[in-house]
Amino acid sequence: MIKIDSLQKKMGYLLLGVGLYSILVNIVLRVQSSLDFYSIISKESLAADFILIIPGLFSILLENKYVKALQVICILLVSTAHIFFSYNEIYGPSLFFIAWLLLRQYGYFKIHKKPKYFILAGYFIVIIQFSAYVHDKTVFLLGNAVFQFSIFVIVFILIVWEDIFTRDKELLAENEHLKKDYYRIAGRLEEIEKSRQEVDLEKAGITPAEKRVLKELVIGRNSNREIAQNLHISEATVKLHLYNIFNKLGVDNRITAIDMCKYNFKEDR
Repeated sequence: MIKIDSLQKKMGYLLLGVGLYSILVNIVLRVQSSLDFYSIISKESLAADFILIIPGLFSILLENKYVKALQVICILLVSTAHIFFSYNEIYGPSLFFIAWLLLRQYGYFKIHKKPKYFILAGYFIVIIQFSAYVHDKTVFLLGNAVFQFSIFVIVFILIVWEDIFTRDKELLAENEHLKKDYYRIAGRLEEIEKSRQEVDLEKAGITPAEKRVLKELVIGRNSNREIAQNLHISEATVKLHLYNIFNKLGVDNRITAIDMCKYNFKEDR
């Protein structure tokens, strides 16, 4: 069974498959039209499809940054060709968006991200405008559906994609923080695990009200809302109690607090 273990190889098989399928369909259609052999192989769209096969083959056989760049360049070339020869169809813009996402996924936007976004968007708009001028002598295509859709998608990618990766960075930062917190108290947790002793909550300064909140957290693994409902208090009060509990136990999150106090409240389980 063929092992496909990277984005580059997956894109390679996709490009190869799409290119071969498109070439086959074009040849069949042209043979049915009784065209001669030269007309069949010289059609612009057919030549553009051959460009997709090149990075497809290289991507399957090799795996490095140059092949990734070749993928993006070839897709951009095919996209440009289709937009130039037929600006009012969606195939060219779709390929352009694929190239855009690959550039982002391959890490080409890590440095000077926003200028590169606007350069790429400007290039796309210029190609559509130039194609429209050549074919229809139209300079401004604000009423064209494809143009409107393309601009919308570009802005959408800029907004949503950026938001997604911002949240990813926040989650990664939080994960690193949790790891550091766990390593910091790993020794204490190991001692508790070996002795299977309860944490001395009174010595830690946990008040009766905080103890009730901690009990709901440890036994039920409940959310703040569930704890508030069970104890008939507000969520804000729960958050305040948890903040104080974490400080007194020397932890930074509820997971570590549960792990530390898992041998407490045995009689209530």
